[in-house]
Parts: sequence; structure tokens; C-alpha cells
Amino acid sequence: MPTTRFTFAADAHRVFIDINGITNHHAEQLTEMQRDLSGRWFIDVEIPTGFIGSYAFMPITDSLPTFASSRERWRYLSPIAVADPANRGPVLGNAWGGSASVFDPEGQLADIDFSVLSLPVQTWRSQMLNNERAVWWLNTQPSDDQQPVPWVILLDGEDWVKNLPIAPTLLQMTQTGTLPPAKYLFISRRNLESRSGELPNNPRFWQAVIQELLPAMQETLGASPEEVVVAGQSFGGLSAVYAALHFGDTVRKAISQSGSFWYPDRQAAMDDHLTDFTVDTALQTVRQRKPTSIHLTAGTLEGNMPVFSQAMARVLDAQQVPFTLRHVVGGHDRASWFLSLLDGLIWSLTDGPADTNQENDN
Repeated sequence: MPTTRFTFAADAHRVFIDINGITNHHAEQLTEMQRDLSGRWFIDVEIPTGFIGSYAFMPITDSLPTFASSRERWRYLSPIAVADPANRGPVLGNAWGGSASVFDPEGQLADIDFSVLSLPVQTWRSQMLNNERAVWWLNTQPSDDQQPVPWVILLDGEDWVKNLPIAPTLLQMTQTGTLPPAKYLFISRRNLESRSGELPNNPRFWQAVIQELLPAMQETLGASPEEVVVAGQSFGGLSAVYAALHFGDTVRKAISQSGSFWYPDRQAAMDDHLTDFTVDTALQTVRQRKPTSIHLTAGTLEGNMPVFSQAMARVLDAQQVPFTLRHVVGGHDRASWFLSLLDGLIWSLTDGPADTNQENDN
């Protein structure tokens, strides 16, 4: 396995490094860098071929406090995480104000334009959810084309609008014919509390999307969708599959990346223990009109997520729901999800192999 040396200059007491999917910030001992004779911090890390992931340095100027749990410790460290100043790639933000760089030694993202486009945005004020949020949209359909086109809903929309912008790539792939014309809706999560309440198997959230948001966007865009595709990651990946299985009359396809199919038993996920109800909650009701296809992706370096995705694939197969399952070399990470999201869009919007259920490894 190739070894990479990470270096960092900082006037600090200690420096920790977090590489998503490689190091473990839940471990009792964090991954700590060493100082060389020049005073520069360094560490050598084995990283598998094909890996793309985010990494950050966490410099500590004082002694590290004592924490009751690894989660509490991580919330302390996340705001002070900093990107690598020597890395010219995109900089990712986290939910606590910290930042990270993207590790991409093979240049798989080298030609990607990560410019933040000024997309049109409107506020969705939901009576059913009793809250409001931003919804951005991107229309890649030529102005002289009035035919119905697919609508793609991207959950955690701010990630794909601002944090790791995907709009320039969608435009470029449409212009080259890799993707067909479509309308993309980027729905904000509002905050982490709303996200954890709305996305996991929540029928009211999807009723609000279908009964409130989609009609409002039809007025804004002056068109109705040819079909609706939902894409999401983690809780969003679970939510995308849930929407396709429970609201198949509207949501015809789902792209699920690192879907949290362990829900609602977090302890089962932490213990790497799979029980039937971890997937049954997503399959309480499969409507008579089944979705056209579901595209599942899991990272080989994100713990037991591949186990849960494989379990979901078996359930989909038993229900005769067309699917494909792919494994990628990556962690539970937007940097890893970016390319596999594009793959999922190509598969979903270009009539991928929906007639055969299959599992593939990258």
C-alpha cells in the first residue's frame, strides 16, 4: 500500500490529523503528527490506491481537555480543524466551522471546476413542516427545448451548491452529452437538528416536498417533471431510498450514497451488528408502483456501511426492485461522494441497467 507523507507548519503544542476513512477520530488514541528537526510537523500514512478523501490538521496550543466520549472530543476538535495550506485543491467546510482539504493523489478531480455559481434561489416556507429553507435550482435544458425533462432533488443542497460545487460539472456534462438536460433542485437541510429529524424515514417530509415544494417549483420553472430522481448521502441516502419505495408514484429513482440503513439502531451500527429491522424500517410499505431503479454506493473505508448497503440490496432484490450496488475506495465523505454522485446521475438519467440487479466494485 502506498505511503504518503503529510507535513504541516504550526506553532502548536500538539497536532492531530484526521483523514476521512483512514484515521479513526473515535479511537482512544488520536492520530498524532511528529515534529522533525526543523520544527515542521509530519506523519507517514499508508493510503490505498484510488482513494479520494478529505483531511484536516488540528493544532492544539494547550493541553487537550478530558472528554466524556469520543463524540464530545470530536466536537471540540472540529471547529479548529484547518485545511492544508499547501494543497491547491478545493477546501471543504464542516458543520462546526472548521475546514479540510481533499486528498486526490491520482488527480481524479484535477479537471473539475469547483467554482461557486450564483444559482437562483427561493425560500420554501412549508406549512406542513412549520419551517422554511433555501432551495436553489439549476436548469440545464436549452431555452428552445420545451419537452419535459427529469427533475433531480439533491438533499443537503448547500453542500453541492457552496461546499463542493457540482453545478459547473453538471453544465459541462450536459453540454458534452454525458448527461441529458434536467432540472436540479438543491434543498437545504436548514441545520443538523432538522436534518436528523426530517431525513430518516419521515413521511411528512416527503409529503411536504411532493405537495408543497414541487408544485411551487412547477410555477417557478413553468414546467412539470418527466420524472423525479432523489439523491442523498448518509441520512440523505436512506431518505432517497425511503422516498422511492414509499412515494413511487412521484419519486421514480433514487441515488443513495453511504445510506444509513442501520437506522434507527445506532448501537447496531457502532457494534457492526446487523439486525433485520435496520433495513425493514425503510421497507414498511412498498407501493404497488415500484420505483424504476435505485443506485446504491458505499465506501470500502467507512466501517460497516458496505454491510448495510449489501443488506438493503438483498431486500430490494427480494422485492424485485431494480438496483445496482457499487463500492468505491473512500470514506463517509463528500470528497469521496462527488464522483460517485456523478456516476449515479449518469446511471439514473441515461436509462442505466434497470432491468438487472447487480453489484460492482470499482
